[in-house]
Amino acid sequence: MVAVLSDNIKERVEYLNKKYNLDKEFDACVYSFEYGVLKPDSRLLSILLNKLQVEKYGVIIIDNSAINVESFRENGVKAIQFRSFKQVKEELSGLLDDLRP
Repeated sequence: MVAVLSDNIKERVEYLNKKYNLDKEFDACVYSFEYGVLKPDSRLLSILLNKLQVEKYGVIIIDNSAINVESFRENGVKAIQFRSFKQVKEELSGLLDDLRP
């Protein structure tokens, strides 16, 4: 499953959904404006987990904010800070390798 957890404002989300149909490309979309809280508030993470019907140990979050990544990790979720596609690919590969028996 792949989901969106975003602090984008309503107007930007509406524009992106209209242009790219993002809401149809993901298994779940959680936008902070819908819930009145911003990342790194752990309530957004709970909402996302409930929407996906998964436990936090089965989630990997990629975020560009170091503060958000640290918060996700403190809440028991694997998280990667996005700096480049190559770096994310390498870190994601390492995390997936750790999950394999």
